Amino acid sequence: ASKMQLYRTFPHFTGSGQPVEQYFNTYGILGDLELEMRTAVPTMLNVSYPTVMPLGSNFAQIHVADMAGGNIEGAIVTLLQVQSDNERVFEVGKTDIGGNVAIGFHTEAIDTMFVTVSGQNLYPYQGQIIFTQSDLAISADSIIIDDDNSGNSSGNGDSIPNPGETIELSIALKNFGSSQTAHQISATLESLDTSLVNVFDPTRLYQDIPPGAAVLSDPFIINVKPTAGDQKEAMLAVIVTDSSGQSWRSAVQLRVTAPKFEVKNITFAD
Repeated sequence: ASKMQLYRTFPHFTGSGQPVEQYFNTYGILGDLELEMRTAVPTMLNVSYPTVMPLGSNFAQIHVADMAGGNIEGAIVTLLQVQSDNERVFEVGKTDIGGNVAIGFHTEAIDTMFVTVSGQNLYPYQGQIIFTQSDLAISADSIIIDDDNSGNSSGNGDSIPNPGETIELSIALKNFGSSQTAHQISATLESLDTSLVNVFDPTRLYQDIPPGAAVLSDPFIINVKPTAGDQKEAMLAVIVTDSSGQSWRSAVQLRVTAPKFEVKNITFAD
């Protein structure tokens, strides 16, 4: 279609060796850079994730498999939430060898989030997550990083996770519910990637949290692995329970900053 449009738009340049022929040959060699080439019959996908989430949720765990139940590694998963043509959420992740990916996001909108899965030789999938407000919903809201070499922390004091540091991580929990106060709150922190961070003494108690309020507790103790790479995202799950037996699962993310070497000068000796 693009070639024919060129031919119709520039009828005086269609002769041998002229620009239309040149572009015909160029596109014939390079192809359409946005066109995904398939090398096999596309695989239909079976995608699992929570289709309804409470307001305040900040991550989704998604599993991608084929119709026979085989895990799909390397599938690209996109979360998109739009308001008035503006992207409120646009996050992308890739499934691991088990077909799983955990994607963090931030939204306080009671709205639909679209889930799209695509990839090489995969039949595209699109679904949605609906966010609803409940009477009571607790989620991680913000964090404070302490690596000042005081107390249980061991680091350089820049409030940035670096390889080999032990940090004190304070997590504020917020009640995104509309009417109920959460009582006798317990939060457990779990590393979703132990190749990046480990959690010591993972459980903390919190004071009661009324609707709309956020509360801090004593910090969790986190060790950043010495082998953690630069700009790697460590995701940690926060599992919260209250006196009524309800539970909520949210997440916090830590971006590791590691040393980077740059070549400044090169000297040749001959």
